[in-house]
Amino acid sequence: MQYILDRPDLVLDVVIEHVYITVIAVLAASVIGVFLGVLVTRIRALYDLVLTVAGIIYTVPSLAMFVLMIPILGIGFKSAVVALVLYSLLILIRNTAVGIDGVDPNIIEAANGMGMTPLSILLRIELPLALPVIFAGIRIAAVSAISLGTIAAFIGAGGIGDLIFEGISSQRDDKIIAGAIAASAMAIGTEVLLRQIEKGASPGITGDFKTLGEHLADAWNALWHRPDLVALIGAILLLAGYGSATWVRPYAEHEAIAGNEEAQTALADNGLLNMTGWDVARVRTDAPVKRSLQILPWLGLIAGALALWNTVRGPGGRASAEVLLLCGLLGIFPLLHFYLELDRAVGELGSYSTLFRSIRNQVNSLIDGRVPVNPDTLSAGPGFTLAAVGVGLIIGGALLKSLWFRRQARQTEEQPA
Repeated sequence: MQYILDRPDLVLDVVIEHVYITVIAVLAASVIGVFLGVLVTRIRALYDLVLTVAGIIYTVPSLAMFVLMIPILGIGFKSAVVALVLYSLLILIRNTAVGIDGVDPNIIEAANGMGMTPLSILLRIELPLALPVIFAGIRIAAVSAISLGTIAAFIGAGGIGDLIFEGISSQRDDKIIAGAIAASAMAIGTEVLLRQIEKGASPGITGDFKTLGEHLADAWNALWHRPDLVALIGAILLLAGYGSATWVRPYAEHEAIAGNEEAQTALADNGLLNMTGWDVARVRTDAPVKRSLQILPWLGLIAGALALWNTVRGPGGRASAEVLLLCGLLGIFPLLHFYLELDRAVGELGSYSTLFRSIRNQVNSLIDGRVPVNPDTLSAGPGFTLAAVGVGLIIGGALLKSLWFRRQARQTEEQPA
């Protein structure tokens, strides 16, 4: 997770590559698979043959399939897309055929009696009724393509697999975890979105079905009527951000440095071995700022406890809105102090760029690998951003709560006696 926060640009690049490969492959496979699925329902002699061939292709190991594409299409994007298309065909052909075969024969007979052509029956009756099953196949194929697409990096196609393979080759767990999180998020997001489309395509859906937009509207209404939830989320983010900002991982905990006494000595001689974000912030911090920093987590705890209590037992009193607002406003000042002091301290350390370059070269020559010895590794910017969002949500929750009380009072006054 830390790698995603440190290098969001690189993670975003490989995610975009992965999305591009997956979308092209799934779209092409959907067109071919649906066409073949319709074809085998019209020409029954092809049914067993097409499904058997697709089944044989599906049983080929994924890595072997990607390698087999190299002599034909070369290394890179084309081989990856074709391999993913071939893997998706079995699911799409089978689901399309099952969906069309599942249409009630009485409906087809009635359509023939009305004089509809076979093409009209297919486009206006069979395919619409089979859409839920077809979309289920597309959903499964898309999720499978996302997971198999990570292996495509082995043949130079790019994508999230690059991040995972680089992490394995360099023995960096943070890269492997970042790639796994990105791939999992893509798969889960695709599953949720396509399941929504699948439900929306189902004929005769009940009123219980809601689109994602309707779910978001319900969530907004819930937050509007329960503003303490907003404040509670803000308090959690504030505490999480404060914790991550003040507990930046020191160099002493790095695996390569922890096992090398010479590297530890080189860093310790320059005061960097155990320096955390909290230590950096105190380089030039005066006593009032130190005291204000000690107050910040307590403001988050008070706001979180109050919001949690009101969320469980009800809206709470009008005074609780003022307490939440006070916690949020007071939290701005220590947050600004902490940010400015850390920024100043890192800037001062950065002014000794020659010193840091020499230390970096010295440490990297002592260990098996590269450890970035520079002030940027002690930057707590992401933590402060998270804490700032938390403070904003606490203030927003307090304001929403005040508006809620005002609306309740207005409705009470308008009711006839």
